[in-house]
Amino acid sequence: MRGTALVDWLLGPFSMLRKVWPSILALTVLTAAATLVFHHYHQNPPPPQRPWEWLDALYASVSTITTIGLYGTDMTQTPAEEKAILIVIIILSVGVAATALQNIVAAMVHRELWQENVTRWRAKRMEKHVVVVGGGNCAREMVKKLDALGLAHVVILPESSPPAQPGDFGGAPVIRGDYRKHTTLTEAGAEKASQIEIAVDDDAQALVVTMNARQINKGARIVVNADDEELTQHFKTAGANVVICSSRVIGRAMAVAAVTDHVSGMIFSELAGLQKEIGVFTVAEGSDAAGKSIGDSEVHLHAWILGVVRAGTFHWDFGRESVLHAGDVIVVLGDVKAFESLRKLVVDES
Repeated sequence: MRGTALVDWLLGPFSMLRKVWPSILALTVLTAAATLVFHHYHQNPPPPQRPWEWLDALYASVSTITTIGLYGTDMTQTPAEEKAILIVIIILSVGVAATALQNIVAAMVHRELWQENVTRWRAKRMEKHVVVVGGGNCAREMVKKLDALGLAHVVILPESSPPAQPGDFGGAPVIRGDYRKHTTLTEAGAEKASQIEIAVDDDAQALVVTMNARQINKGARIVVNADDEELTQHFKTAGANVVICSSRVIGRAMAVAAVTDHVSGMIFSELAGLQKEIGVFTVAEGSDAAGKSIGDSEVHLHAWILGVVRAGTFHWDFGRESVLHAGDVIVVLGDVKAFESLRKLVVDES
């Protein structure tokens, strides 16, 4: 981590060049022009002075443009043409130098700007990573899971959001900008990303981001969090591979929670037409299922048995002949309507 931070710090100045390079280029051109002027007009000086070399001309040019004043010349011996040209160069160069210096100092003082430029430098060089678009709770939960999975990722926040602080979003590179623009997505390395996760609050903006992301990267897997389920097909037409309707998920979860407290998860599968709940039941001492095989207890008639947790170990190989013991945790897949009958067999005491 320290090594990465050191590299980022060292690369910071290079990342800032893109902000000040026009001023530096203009200053270089003006310095070269002044050098040519000095060299041209000082080739035939009066004795005992010698003709100027290029280094002499460059020294005088830098001294004049920076207003240091180390160079001085006899104005009575300076041609009028040289004076006129130098006046123009000095006026232009002082303004350009002041602008460049102001930009560099501002970037150094404002640590957030420095860090954002370093972040952009890092993000544009990443490959096969995940781009997370959005800064709400949904995006934060995605980042937590991506961290747990060990997947490299970049976060794009709205340009109106405050600068990300160290530790926000798990320390992932964070870029602020208008995520509807191609340039912002490109700065996050979207063209080389393997996945693009879009979790913004506005469905219309999410649709624009989806279209732009697909234009930038034809092969990335794009997952969108949408609020309006009726827009699902529009998102898929725009290029989304998966559309998750948060209102649908939350609504279904709340409805199921009102019926039973044994549901631990849900399955949404449009391809298979499968919408089932995952239930968890602890076999109680004295229940109908305790001490019986799965087949004899008829537990399998109410749901699919995914496995049994016994002594902290998950067992997949439980068949109809396997015996259930008090304290076993049965993980099943089925319809929440059938969970009440299953609860009576497994949880309720006879």
